Amino acid sequence: MLIATPKDAESVEFFQIDWTGALGADTIAASKWELPNADLAINSQTNSATTATVELANGEPGVTYTIKNVVTLASGEVLVQSLLIPVV
Repeated sequence: MLIATPKDAESVEFFQIDWTGALGADTIAASKWELPNADLAINSQTNSATTATVELANGEPGVTYTIKNVVTLASGEVLVQSLLIPVV
């Protein structure tokens, strides 16, 4: 599990996971971010061959959210990583 820098509840911020170390010679074919509830909102999500990025808005101050990034690799393998995002 990764821990992100704190997000301000009123800001819109980008968070990224670099999957390079887990990929070997493979690449990311698709990426999806999963949120625990509607307090935190996805504005956009993108990926490159090695990274997955999500743009988040909102969130309740004092709450730490656990979001998941699910990537499907070109080989068909599926990897999942959780990211803790504290909101201030």
